[in-house]
Amino acid sequence: MTDMEQQQKEVRKKALKLLEHMDRTEKGLYDRLLRAGFSEALAADAVAYVKDYGYVNDARYATNYIMYKIHDKSRQKIFQELQQKGIDRQTIQSAWDETPSADGREEICSR
Repeated sequence: MTDMEQQQKEVRKKALKLLEHMDRTEKGLYDRLLRAGFSEALAADAVAYVKDYGYVNDARYATNYIMYKIHDKSRQKIFQELQQKGIDRQTIQSAWDETPSADGREEICSR
């Protein structure tokens, strides 16, 4: 096994380990791998690897985040926080539109 293959195996293992503890966005996982000392290329490869298996999914993350925060935060604040986590506006909007209507959602949206 070459050094590059060994590093690739190591970064993929680290990505999987990070996802065991909590769900992350693609950007969040990528940034965390960079902070762990991996190169941009290796971090991008690891994110693509776990994404291919469905272990990281920004649409799922956005939906879960919205469902968890919908009663505590305004729509604008939720969108802002998700964009800061690296999720594009279209993905956020789709997740918002697909989130089951919760009691009081309309009231929260008017804040």
